[in-house]
Amino acid sequence: MLITGLLLIIVINPILTYANKTTHNNLTVFHNKTLDPTLLTKLDQATELLKASELYNPDLHLDICLNDGSKYPKLIRAIRGQAFAWGFYNKVVLQGNANYNENYVELNGYKWNLTQLLAHEMTHCLQFDKLGFWKSKPIANIPNWKWEGYAEYVSRQNTDQKDLSKI
Repeated sequence: MLITGLLLIIVINPILTYANKTTHNNLTVFHNKTLDPTLLTKLDQATELLKASELYNPDLHLDICLNDGSKYPKLIRAIRGQAFAWGFYNKVVLQGNANYNENYVELNGYKWNLTQLLAHEMTHCLQFDKLGFWKSKPIANIPNWKWEGYAEYVSRQNTDQKDLSKI
């Protein structure tokens, strides 16, 4: 019980495992190394993608946790499993190795567009914000295609994309 409580405290408070935090708009970026300003541009671009979602809340504050030497991403990986990143509650946790200038995150030799990945995981935070703890994954029995599909829809917007209501 004590260990579970300590884990919960750390998961809710990532600053306990990071040396630095930087606030940018409604985001707090937790990092150990000097923050690359290019990341802030990518975060702004991801936030712009979110604005097309009916779940968008301009007042929602998100924590962005970088994989730059902190034990926090390793802890989340131990709890949730391996992934490019995780989005839950108000946290986005990058797991792979990020290249901000080239706009990708790499994990096991595969690359994912960083801006889209951030928007995807931030969308999960929007889902949690709108639906609440009990109606969000992994607590709620929402099919993966629906939970992940919506995040993909929001994060991969382009000029040719049609609105879901028009399909």
